[in-house]
Amino acid sequence: MKALGFPRAARDIEKYSPDQPRVPAGSGRESGQWTTEGEGNAPRQTFVERVEVRVVGTTMSDANPPGIVAGAQYAQNSPTPTISAETMNDIIKKHGPNASIKKGAFNAEYATPDAIRGLIKGVWEQAIPMDVAASYEGRVIITGAVFDLDPQSGEKHAYPIGRSAALNTPSIITNTYVVILDAENNVVNCYPINPADPINPRDE
Repeated sequence: MKALGFPRAARDIEKYSPDQPRVPAGSGRESGQWTTEGEGNAPRQTFVERVEVRVVGTTMSDANPPGIVAGAQYAQNSPTPTISAETMNDIIKKHGPNASIKKGAFNAEYATPDAIRGLIKGVWEQAIPMDVAASYEGRVIITGAVFDLDPQSGEKHAYPIGRSAALNTPSIITNTYVVILDAENNVVNCYPINPADPINPRDE
């Protein structure tokens, strides 16, 4: 590139490394961009995995093909579910850092519009046909869990996003959350859960 006359700034692309860390999801416009390690400490890399929880009163479609696996990214061909400004404000009001423990509360880091959109997008991209086709009284419920990746060992660890609601199980610090959609692909709610707690659509 130097021989071809590219300026110094353009030649910095030579420093690219596929192992270079990215800014974690939920960090605003910088989310997903390459970043520097700085001071010898790589920034935390968080990611979402799809998880299954028990939903009260579920009826699954018999038309779902067998052999579908988690992470199939079935929903990537569909737009990320719509979340209105009104719903976003309602989620932050009900599930923000100062929310009642009866409803479950996000840590401040995850109680922002960008972070909540990131959680919704992360779990939606891993949805499978059985998630989307399931009939929960006209709603779709998808759950995910947030992990961080140790840049040195490559091991993943549960990363807490908030505290679950005190429903049928004890309230706990959790890395697991639920996204509830209506039949029109609009977000109804998003909040931290105890994965052992059965979800009942009527509660929302």
